[in-house]
Amino acid sequence: MNIRGQVWSVLLNIQEVKSKNPRTYKVMKEKGKRSSEHIHQIDVDMSRTLRNHIFFRDRYGTKQRELFYILLAYSEYNPEVGYCRDLSHIAALFLLYLPEEDAFWALVQLLARERHSLQGFHSPNGGTVQGLQDHQEHVVPTSQPKTMWHLDKEGLCVQDSSLGWLLQTLNDGISLGLTLRLWDVYLLEGEQVLMLITSIAFKVQRSKSTCAQWGLGSPGVRR
Repeated sequence: MNIRGQVWSVLLNIQEVKSKNPRTYKVMKEKGKRSSEHIHQIDVDMSRTLRNHIFFRDRYGTKQRELFYILLAYSEYNPEVGYCRDLSHIAALFLLYLPEEDAFWALVQLLARERHSLQGFHSPNGGTVQGLQDHQEHVVPTSQPKTMWHLDKEGLCVQDSSLGWLLQTLNDGISLGLTLRLWDVYLLEGEQVLMLITSIAFKVQRSKSTCAQWGLGSPGVRR
């Protein structure tokens, strides 16, 4: 395992949780293959996830299959969350540096641990979502008025864009190198840096293209 994978494994305590649940991943994967209601959507999303990376370029290649199995297994392991497209981006990042089962447990830990609060993104009353929305509603208009001007011009709502926009932007909209560095910081520091990462994502996207161009192409930004 490379250095980044080793560090992520330590930060998320993967080896300990895996050793306490030696058969869980295999069982959840087989259960997902047999009965998951998310099979079709996961399959559709495979071709949309890190599509320019050599690991995920081949349809039904090794990494796409591993990603498919991880998401199936997770949908059975945590039915409260089930599956949404955002999870495919996260799991794919983990698969760049971790073996298949370790990547599954990394996803489990990321959503389960209070330190990272990622499951709040998937809860109707999630505090993480509300905090990001408040930040975007009150801070972005004053700190980045040009961004807000483009959003208003295109009829886009920044408050509605927090989760889908943030993850889609970090994984598709900016360089993979910067995405990985931001994920390193997030895994190390936890929820407290999400606001900062959101602002960075806004600034990077603004510098690359107009908000109209990236907004209309992002599933997390709605009219």
